[in-house]
Parts: sequence; C-alpha cells; structure tokens
Amino acid sequence: MEGLPNVIIIGVTKAGTTSLRQYLIDHPEIAGAKIKETFFWNRDNAIDHPDLDRYKVMFEESNATWLLDNTPRYFHDLADKCNNLKTHLGSDLKVILILREPKSRVFSFYKFKKRRLEIAEQTSFTQYVEQCLKASDADKRASNELLAGVDEGCYAEPLGKWESAYGDQLKVVFFDQLKSDPTRCVQSIASWLELDGSFYDQYDFKKENQSVGFKNRGLHKLGMGVYKTLEPILLKNKGIRRMITNAYYALNGKTIEEKMTEESKSKLDAFYSHSITELSKLHCISKSDYKPEWINK
Repeated sequence: MEGLPNVIIIGVTKAGTTSLRQYLIDHPEIAGAKIKETFFWNRDNAIDHPDLDRYKVMFEESNATWLLDNTPRYFHDLADKCNNLKTHLGSDLKVILILREPKSRVFSFYKFKKRRLEIAEQTSFTQYVEQCLKASDADKRASNELLAGVDEGCYAEPLGKWESAYGDQLKVVFFDQLKSDPTRCVQSIASWLELDGSFYDQYDFKKENQSVGFKNRGLHKLGMGVYKTLEPILLKNKGIRRMITNAYYALNGKTIEEKMTEESKSKLDAFYSHSITELSKLHCISKSDYKPEWINK
C-alpha cells in the first residue's frame, strides 16, 4: 500500500534493533521512518482502528522498494493480533525479528532503563530481577512494562503466534550473528528481501544505541531532552549523530561496572529453560541456517 511500510522490525528490545535498522536503511532500496521507533500500532487501539494518514506522515516519500518501520515493542504487544497488520498494510507485509540470549537481553534492558533514569541508581540487577519475578500483571502494566523486563525474554509463545500468521514472510535473525558476523547476517536479510547484498561487502558496521552509564545526572537528563527534540534531524544525518554521541560519551559517559551475579544467572537460567526448549521446536528456528549456542544447548 502506497506510502505505508511493507517491512517491519518487530523486536526484541535490546537485541540490536537500532543497529539493524541503521544497516538496513543505509541500503539504497530501503527507507525508514522519520523517527527511530514509531510505536504506531501498539497505541490508541491502532491495531483495530488505525489512522493510516497519521501513520503515513511518519514516513517521507521515497522511491525505495522497501519502507521500514522499526518498533521492538510490537513483538510482545501485538502478538495476539499480529494478523491484523496484514489487513491494514497488505498481505505481502514482511516482518523481521532479532532474538538475543534472554539473560544478557534483560541485563542490557536493565542498564538501558537505568540510563533512561527509569530505574533508581541504587537498585542492583539482582534486586530488579526479584522485583520483576514478584510483580503481578497489574504491577507490570502500572510500571509501563518496566517490570515485565524478565518476562519479555520468554520468546516461544509470542513467536509461535507471529509464525502462524506470517510463515515465510517472517525472518528470524540473532543478535549473536549480528555482533560476530554482521555482513552475513544483514546480507541474509537483503537476500530474503530480494535485494543486492553486495552493498554490505565493504560496509562500515558500527554499533548504535549502546548502554553506557553517565557521570552527571543533570547533564544526562538535559542530553536526553535535547536528543529527543533533535531526533528527526539526527536520524537523517548519521555522521553528525555519531559525532555528537561520541562527544557526549567522552564528556559524560562512563562504563557500567555492575556484573550479573551467579545467583541471578542461575535464577534466570531456570526461569527461561522451558521457553528456550519450546522456542527450539518452532519451524522458523529449526530451519535457520544460524542457531546460537544458547538455543542449541
């Protein structure tokens, strides 16, 4: 449908979706939204009654073959009604999902939310995991899904629903490969979209949206506000965005020293064990030409 996306990165959060989005929209045959994540379909009951004119405004006119929406929240939020997207965007809609080992994903999510000032500085990862595991469904909704961070590492059930709806129009890739061999990972997506993957032979794969800490809270809060205001401009100018980001990290960034404890690792391994077993049984996983060690265990 003209002016509307025909490919969507649906998730998952903190699995490299920002980097993947950038790699894809740098291809001359792929264009993205004016903002990094539109959140269009999981707000205001859009999945049932969308204002498609408002959706179109989020995208610039383009002659590219593929128009891309990247919103990692879609994977969990829309799983029960994911088939509705085809009703609004056409039966040829393609969806991309990138998965990450659940423990490392939730730890990255925790660090990201700390950087966003949504988790108190004194809250340890062990404490955060306990809060998530004890939270009721009502607590998770009231926290704007902050306390659903652990639950969102359970991929099997929602992925089964997406696979049922999209079949071969669903492409699953893995954070592990995006990190270790980004060329092959992104070229596999290009091939699936019937695009020339040689564009990535000499491509400069740089990470985007890394989880780092901050030295000064006030300066960090100001920086987040400035970035949000300038985001549409910065997304168009990758070089300037990276220059500003690197300068900010040099000024106010710091390495997050906290490590995951063995107790937390064991608790999360037990929590995710059944979901990973069920995940490995799905056709979209078993047919993949790349499967990370955390699935093959």
